[in-house]
Amino acid sequence: MHRGIADRPAADLNETELRIYDALAAGARSVAELQHVLDLSAPNIRKALRELRGQGLVEQLGGRGRPTSYRRRPE
Repeated sequence: MHRGIADRPAADLNETELRIYDALAAGARSVAELQHVLDLSAPNIRKALRELRGQGLVEQLGGRGRPTSYRRRPE
């Protein structure tokens, strides 16, 4: 089952985390892509992604010398 805007996670997410979570509904995105789409700073995006990853809502793809992107965790 895919979560839509109406059935977002009920966790204690702030506005930035919700915006990023919603933006990832379309598929995996890099921090730079999220910056462009959401007009947020990279540090704010990274902080929110850490929170979302910690809650098990988002996963990181790549990293350590490879292109890094983030996506919603499969349900």
